[in-house]
Amino acid sequence: MAQFSRGSSEKRRLMITAIVFREWDDTFDRHLATFGRALSPSFRILHYEKLWRRRRLEAGTYIFSDLERLSAPETRRTSGIWRTLAQAGPSLRLLNDPARALRRYELLRKLYAEGVNEANVHRLDDPQAAPRFPCFVRGADDHAGSATEVLAGPEDLLAAREALAAQGYDRRAQIVTEFVDTRGADGLYRKYAAFVVGNRIIPRHLFIGADWVVKRPEARDEAALAEERDYVAANPHADSLLAVARPAGIDYGRIDYGVKDGRPQIFEINTNPFLTGAVWGHDPRRYDVNAGFAERLNAALLEIEAGRSQGPAVDLPRDEEARHWQWNRRASRLVRRLSRLSGLGFQEGRLRELLTPLRDRSLGKPAPTRRFDPES
Repeated sequence: MAQFSRGSSEKRRLMITAIVFREWDDTFDRHLATFGRALSPSFRILHYEKLWRRRRLEAGTYIFSDLERLSAPETRRTSGIWRTLAQAGPSLRLLNDPARALRRYELLRKLYAEGVNEANVHRLDDPQAAPRFPCFVRGADDHAGSATEVLAGPEDLLAAREALAAQGYDRRAQIVTEFVDTRGADGLYRKYAAFVVGNRIIPRHLFIGADWVVKRPEARDEAALAEERDYVAANPHADSLLAVARPAGIDYGRIDYGVKDGRPQIFEINTNPFLTGAVWGHDPRRYDVNAGFAERLNAALLEIEAGRSQGPAVDLPRDEEARHWQWNRRASRLVRRLSRLSGLGFQEGRLRELLTPLRDRSLGKPAPTRRFDPES
């Protein structure tokens, strides 16, 4: 993996940095180990956990990924770093402003209000929400897919809400999504995916299946493979997708969507998606799709990086409270796992209270202005 340049007299090397949480960095690792090997000398991964402790960063291109998983205090800290880098001038290229990029809930609400999407979304814990049925429940900031089946009416939604609470799911982190039937004339569902990279839209794949949740290429006959190749070659929705990504403040990510009556219906924009090398990508008949995508993606990233000028390293602002909310993130993850494994979701608040004294002792003193609240 490429390292920081050490001397100002050294010839400038291309340097692209993907910023991601340590737990989720395999999205980039798998690409660099497979179809992205040609990009590897110019690419490195920097974990958020290390970024927040950095005193300075070298000039280069930085992809701020995994935005959905940033808590509010983490977003504030990361946005401060972004602003510092943005003021450094043309020696840095930055993708995905953490303060400006819309998260899933805000994005889908906006697209519904503008008439792009037929489906609206609602907070699961909003007592005033009146979703249109059918609908389903999913996480607001994860990539686990739907947490429920399609729910036919209010009684089903109420039962699902209680069941999720019993399993330890935090209602504040769940959204109700109205269901739009995007089946084709053949009765099959199609999940399209295309990357936005700067001002480019790069088609990634077309998955076809009988179930409404299509996470991998279920239909693998020659007709399905040909349809996917045609989609990747034609890039038919490029203008519409770019018109979604730009106002959303997202410069890098994968747009997942279906199509109804010829119009894209946006499911989400994932800012830390798998690139290549995923398990479902090893079908040798899809090699040309994977290789072609990788070539276009690598070229788009290198073009962005090559367009910047040379410059010095940039000093970063300090944040004395960073240790506290990083501890909160680790503790919050532990609490959620314990509550879900034990089925004691209703005790999640109590578990947080018990962990607070441990935090204070480990840090020497309590955080001056923040309570132990991973959602704050």
